[in-house]
Amino acid sequence: MARLVADTRARGDDCWVLSVSGLGSVADQLQTAGVPVLACGLPGSGVGGLRRALAFARAFDPEIVHGWMYHGNLLAALLAWRIKARLLWDVRHSITRLADEKFATRWAIRVSGGSIWRPDAVVFNSHAGSRSHESLGYRRWPCEVIPNGVDDERFTGADRGGARTRIGIPDVPDNSPVIAWVARDHPMKDLDNFAAAASRIAEKVADARFVFVGCGMDVANRNVTACLLRHGVLERSRLLGERDDLVELYPGFDVLLVASRYGEGTSNVLLEAMASGVPCVTTDVGDARRMVGDASWVVAPQDPASLADAAVRALDLSSEQKAQLVALNRERVRRDYSVAGCFAAYRTVYDRLVEDD
Repeated sequence: MARLVADTRARGDDCWVLSVSGLGSVADQLQTAGVPVLACGLPGSGVGGLRRALAFARAFDPEIVHGWMYHGNLLAALLAWRIKARLLWDVRHSITRLADEKFATRWAIRVSGGSIWRPDAVVFNSHAGSRSHESLGYRRWPCEVIPNGVDDERFTGADRGGARTRIGIPDVPDNSPVIAWVARDHPMKDLDNFAAAASRIAEKVADARFVFVGCGMDVANRNVTACLLRHGVLERSRLLGERDDLVELYPGFDVLLVASRYGEGTSNVLLEAMASGVPCVTTDVGDARRMVGDASWVVAPQDPASLADAAVRALDLSSEQKAQLVALNRERVRRDYSVAGCFAAYRTVYDRLVEDD
């Protein structure tokens, strides 16, 4: 989202960002780039937060109000209605079972699909997300899919030694495989599935190491360390927490494992790893199968044995086989998931909404 706002602003359009709750690192990036950002503080701020949001929107008087994710979409709908602007919704999620979602998310999904809303367009970041929302009321509105995009020139996968130093395992021999988790600590990411697969990998690959990157993936999180200890892989693991240098870390990974159980759309992590030359193994969630292309690297969710087997096969690739896989993945990212293509698709949507006004 921050990159899209920056690109839109760079092309001469005014942008402002309204956060439903509080401000975080993304807000810092936006404000540094000169983008006005306001936090509503919802739900705790109640009516006062809504009034601040409405005053903010009236002050900028936009032609388009672009919602982002379910709660943001609902706030955008309210603001667009009050200031008579065009309404664009953005859904970054696919739904396997509503029961998997938190109560607040289930509520927002159900309310969003209600008949009172009239978005002028809805963008999904995955085909799986688009399909899974059809039965929830979204089919009534103009919908299209704009997958996430990455700048493949940033992810070159060049400095393996430097990456291992950043990871904190410079003493591990270069031929010792590193299997990576890059995700926050959240039930949909299914750490237990990953850890169970890691245990099986360790039985077959004696010198395997496991690296965890993401919000909450640190030694202070007792749930995480307990899970890894229960599966017998804590001593082989390096918990790095949230990092802002992933571009430099990817070259140190030998395989990326995505163990998600539900909810994924177009995974940025998969795209970044593919662009960086890292072989990827993923569960069949969201658009992962479409992204990876080769079904042999896609397994069913909650099947750690198959996840481990696929990871070991990836580690066993010959140099020639790996080079071929890397080339195919990088070409797929350049062709189908470029950041330039993503931004161009959004500009087309913006232009159409303004022209139709």
